[in-house]
Amino acid sequence: MLRRKWWVPMLAVVLVVAAGCAPAATPSPSDRTPDAVDTSTPTPTAAPAGAPQAAFDLSCDDVVFAMTELFGTPSAPVAEHLWLKESPSWYPGPAQYMFARAGGAVCAYDDGETSWQITASTGAQDVLDDLAANGYTDGDLAPRCDDGRCAVLVRDGDILVEATVLGPEITEGDLEPVRAALVGLAAQAAETVEPVEVAPSPIAGAACDQLLAPETLASTWDVPAQLHSEFGGWGIPAAVYWKQGGARACLYLETPGAYDGEHYLTLTTLPAGRWAAELPTGRSAVDIEGADAAYSGEEEYYDDLPFIDIVVGDDWVRVSAPGRSMDDLMAVAPLVAANMTALGT
Repeated sequence: MLRRKWWVPMLAVVLVVAAGCAPAATPSPSDRTPDAVDTSTPTPTAAPAGAPQAAFDLSCDDVVFAMTELFGTPSAPVAEHLWLKESPSWYPGPAQYMFARAGGAVCAYDDGETSWQITASTGAQDVLDDLAANGYTDGDLAPRCDDGRCAVLVRDGDILVEATVLGPEITEGDLEPVRAALVGLAAQAAETVEPVEVAPSPIAGAACDQLLAPETLASTWDVPAQLHSEFGGWGIPAAVYWKQGGARACLYLETPGAYDGEHYLTLTTLPAGRWAAELPTGRSAVDIEGADAAYSGEEEYYDDLPFIDIVVGDDWVRVSAPGRSMDDLMAVAPLVAANMTALGT
């Protein structure tokens, strides 16, 4: 069993929405961004080769400026990918870059005491329709700041900007300042938004068993693996990942849909995500038959979670398995690589 936070088979995501806000003045970081702000990130400041084009002009410099006004100058790097705090089990690896694939943006900060994450995405109405279709009510979508946590989402036309802020001093009094900051950021994005094409990929929309059939894993590891790909909960990340990006999260479990029983393996994808697959650090290159590139490592946020990143063509797939050896994953990775290749032919 994984330790540190929790590892759950139900991929629940909490969304809080604030709608109907009037636009506010857009912050101008060029006017007075504090010199001491460190915006270095695990991803390069310049877009990596092959990175998707953003659909709007909203940078982490803009976000840092807005958040500095509220919570002080960041003392740690600001990452341009999703954090793993409060994250569901499918986040580590490919899914952390989901917003960029869909033309969106992420800025995440954590100094060990105060942390915040801002996401911006397009397709606002489609996303909100997905939320409603998956059971969200007005009460679920109400903004709130209390007890050390603040969650707000603002819409401006086709743009959604969501903030999650965590800190011991967060109170109800932070709601309006956070909402005002998000209104400004959303307005800036909405003023500059342009249509962008989500890069095509042979694995986009592919069913989980096309990448790794549960029967294949069962025979390879001699376990009663069953595929679990229908998940509880829905939120902006789920809509961006599954609907806009055509990505998949596949769990191979002893008992699908249950919290008991063994969790064998997780497979996640980032179609056309080779650009992002080259970014994570702390890994070792490995030879996987059929892969154009592959890397092995162990996820830092969770204990005892080895993984292998597989790149075939422009696509990125990660397989990870709590408590399993790297040899176990090395036995599975060529099978996934072969299926990725088959989907592209």
